[in-house]
This record gives sequence, structure tokens and C-alpha cells, in this order.
Amino acid sequence: MPVGTGATGGSTAPAPDNGLVGYWRFDGSPADASGHRNAGTVINASFGRGRVGKALDLTGSDDSHVTVRASPSLGRMDRRITVAAWVFPRTLPNGFRVVASRQIAALMHPDQFYLGFGTQHGTVRYKWHVGTTEGGKTREASIYAGAPEPGHWVHLAGVYDGRTITLYIDGRAIGHQPTKGRIPVDDNPVTIGAEENGPVPFVVENELDGRIDEVRLYDRALSAREIRALYKGTRGGADS
Repeated sequence: MPVGTGATGGSTAPAPDNGLVGYWRFDGSPADASGHRNAGTVINASFGRGRVGKALDLTGSDDSHVTVRASPSLGRMDRRITVAAWVFPRTLPNGFRVVASRQIAALMHPDQFYLGFGTQHGTVRYKWHVGTTEGGKTREASIYAGAPEPGHWVHLAGVYDGRTITLYIDGRAIGHQPTKGRIPVDDNPVTIGAEENGPVPFVVENELDGRIDEVRLYDRALSAREIRALYKGTRGGADS
């Protein structure tokens, strides 16, 4: 069964567990605390100071990331989805840098989902992207919003409710984009800190230089109130 947040300090608002299919605390291991046994594999990364306890510490190079194999529980994220995490970029991301993603087959676009950073019109923004299909047509919906700052923890959450994708920063919605359809799910892994199917199939790309903590995947769309509770319930300690 899912186990709380383990947060120390900050608000004690409970984080939602209903629909949780993956939960990586990164308190010294890539174990899954959701109860679904979706443990990850750490590749060229370590653990450092987290927003809550410890965090995944990534180098931004040498394929540094965590990969999580496909499973029946992760396959349920096809009609509704929420992806949430704390991230601490050491430097201002250049181009595209991933917090959590999953791609479709060997396609460069669209992704099943992509939460992280992206450049739009020459400016780095937070990015939330979802790819869907309906009636044989493929759709892509992306939000670029906000102004990332290096050297600070920020809570990111991306939601798709079957009609709209929404990006939240520190518990507050900062962008919406209408879309529809089903998210295609295959046996590609979920990747944290990078993406495994960039421009070249099955090659790791867009590694993040920084730390990632408290990654959660849900097979449902969390409400704005639940996102706020998740942000408050996992704020933890110092911003460093």
C-alpha cells in the first residue's frame, strides 16, 4: 500500500494516494513506495540532499538517469494521468531537460508524457507535454510556461483529464491546453532525469543536471486542490 510522504517541516497536508501507480522517494534507493513494485534502475547517478530526505542526484551527462520497466500498473495511464516531482536544477537548463518522461515506440514525437524544461522562442520554460491518439489521428499538446531559476527547489505537476492538459508550478496552475484522445501505452520504460527515445531510438538524451525528489505517477487526473495538497505535503525542509 502507498505510504504517506515522510515530510519533515513545512505543512502536514496529506498527499493523495488514490490512483498512485509509481512513487519514488529516492531516499538512498530507486524503490517504489506505491505498492506496485515499479522499482527503478539507477544509471550513472547517485543520491544527495533532497527536498524530503534524500534525492536522486544527476550529472547532466553520461546517460545519467533512472529507468523504470513497463508494467501492468504503469500501463493504466492511458486515459488520465498526473506526473509530479520536486526538481532542483543546478544550472539553467539549456534546450530540453527531462524530469520524467515516457515515449511511444521509437518515435521522437509525440511522447506519452514529458515533464521538465524546454526552450520556446529562445527562452527556457517549464514544459508539460502529452501525446494522444483518436480515430487514427495523433495529437500533441504542450505547455511552455514559467521562468525556471537554478539553485532552487520547485514542485512541478502535469495533469491530463481527458479534455485538457494543465501544468502546475508550486501548487499553482500556470497553463492549460485543450486536447483529447487516449495516451498510447507500450512497453517503453518510464525515465526519470532523461529520455530514452530522443532523436535517435533507444539512445538516452536530454539529461538533467540537478536533483529530483518525490516523483509520483497517477493513473487519474488529480484536482487542483489535490495538487495543492501534494505540494504542501511534500515541501520538506530547506531550499538547497
